[in-house]
Amino acid sequence: MSGPYCGLNGIILRFEDHFLSVDVSELGLVQVQIDHVRRVLSTGDNVRVMVGHFVNKTGIVLAVAGTNVTLYDIGSEPITVPQVYVETYKPDITGGKSISHTASARSRPDPWVGKRVIIINGYHKGNWAEVRSTSGDNVQVILDCNHSTQSYQKKHLVDEGGFTLSGENKRKDFGNLVERYTAAEMPRAPTPTPDDAAIPEDMNLNQAWDPGHEDESDTNKNDDIVEVNSGKRLPTPPPNYDGPGRWLLKPEICARMATHRIVVQFFDSMSYEGGRFDRRHATTNTDGSSVNPRFLAIDLTCKDKRAKTYDLPVPVKFLQPVLPNKNGIGVVIAGDRSGTLIFLRRFAKGKKTAKVVQAGGTSEWDEPIENLCRVEERNA
Repeated sequence: MSGPYCGLNGIILRFEDHFLSVDVSELGLVQVQIDHVRRVLSTGDNVRVMVGHFVNKTGIVLAVAGTNVTLYDIGSEPITVPQVYVETYKPDITGGKSISHTASARSRPDPWVGKRVIIINGYHKGNWAEVRSTSGDNVQVILDCNHSTQSYQKKHLVDEGGFTLSGENKRKDFGNLVERYTAAEMPRAPTPTPDDAAIPEDMNLNQAWDPGHEDESDTNKNDDIVEVNSGKRLPTPPPNYDGPGRWLLKPEICARMATHRIVVQFFDSMSYEGGRFDRRHATTNTDGSSVNPRFLAIDLTCKDKRAKTYDLPVPVKFLQPVLPNKNGIGVVIAGDRSGTLIFLRRFAKGKKTAKVVQAGGTSEWDEPIENLCRVEERNA
């Protein structure tokens, strides 16, 4: 600003007492007094007016034109003053630089984030998921099956304790979805070890490698097979099984599978395949000779919720009969006429019984609807 190097610009390299070492591009390194230099103003600098009509005014530099500078302060009009009238200063609060805080950083942690829940309604019913975030009544979860992010209402999500996230139900309403915890019991006495049975000396311990040994299971392997009028050898269910779907394993019902497909329905439960086939219809895909009575399963053709077709063996305990349509064909699955093909003429008042006619015959009678099941011809 003054002295022999007045009007030159440079970069301050170091301080030495009352002198500065300045790198001037035209002359190189020069030494000047501290009082002879002034910082070059640039757009965005914070300055204060020291003398003149606008003394003590502060603002931000908007433009530098020659020896004049234009500055602006919030709430006032821009002013223009000579550069020698102002000096730079550091304000108490900087307006352009602030620390941003997200809403999640200022709020308390969400207690549901990271919790394990099971979905009880919607497309992914029966699947486990992990809570990602919540917003009001909506919850974003990450599915265990495909790791996708889905949105559900709180009332459709149940935690590991058996309660919905909305808290609208009691635990007993979802008792079948969670493990039951009982009070601690006193330790019971251990079961005594049975005494070793005496083995005859002449007994062949390696019977599997003895070609002359007759396996007792081979002599009884046909005990589960019965002869029917169709000439096919059909299995019968074990006599000690008395659960749901037993009617599907009756010999007279299996005999009808050679010419007809029996229409069944999955129970409204998540016990089988996580509820993938809930309330869906399926048809038998066997002629009756491939029914497995030991595992109590039957081959079915069914579609899941994505309309994908499957051929798979399904335990009969997950199946229930489907009522025939009016003027449709069906089969009697219980009672004295079990295995008889019928045509359903009409339903009686109250729909507890139906007027049926034997297929290919003229006999007509009233049959309880719980004894009927819909069938389809195999060539249809």
